[in-house]
Amino acid sequence: MRFKITLKRVSRENQIPASYAYELHSALLKILHQADERYADFIHNAGHQVPDSRKNFKLFCFSQLFIMPFEIEGNAIRVKGDRVSFQISFYVDKTAENFIIGLFKNQKMHLGNRFYQTDFVVENVEVLPLPVLEACTTLTYRLHSPLFVVRRNGRDAHDTYLSPRETDYISFLKSSLIDKYLSVHQSLPTEWQEESLGFEIEILGGEQAKEKLITIKEGKEKATLILRLGLLPQKSYKK
Repeated sequence: MRFKITLKRVSRENQIPASYAYELHSALLKILHQADERYADFIHNAGHQVPDSRKNFKLFCFSQLFIMPFEIEGNAIRVKGDRVSFQISFYVDKTAENFIIGLFKNQKMHLGNRFYQTDFVVENVEVLPLPVLEACTTLTYRLHSPLFVVRRNGRDAHDTYLSPRETDYISFLKSSLIDKYLSVHQSLPTEWQEESLGFEIEILGGEQAKEKLITIKEGKEKATLILRLGLLPQKSYKK
């Protein structure tokens, strides 16, 4: 299920870190933990297991913040308006809809590090419709958050974050999507075996795809990671 969360700024401070993904993730997990400790632990540590594999997936995703208007000031974003919003997705049944709405309604969210911080309160939670998936169609998607495609290089080697311009990017992306499907459904549909695993992927505007450096846990000397991300303007799945 997908939800749109609208936040209202309630503090005089109006700056957040330019690399705020870790802080937003922490604020969301704090809300989940307060409501259901077991579910928060499942999302953070366990996830959905792929059969006969060590791979597991959280199937929990949130977008970047939609901020209008704003200004970039060094390593900070100045929120010039009173409201920002973002989208969040869970792999949960529709029966959990009211639970999720109640979970976030009127919650306070603190976004920031030791340099920049702003306080918000959840003003509105809106359920977003799921896309209608039809057989034999071409579907075009626009990403609202960075997409990681990783090539594992062995236990003692650093992983490689692939760019959309690399030749094996699509094969690794497709393999990852199939593994995510298996983590929920445990087996592939029979017809997929006869149709090149059911879908093809084409990158739209790949030549304009950009890479961006994002700092995780900024300001914490022993826990700062910088990841190079392949950012896609769009992706397309063909069934």
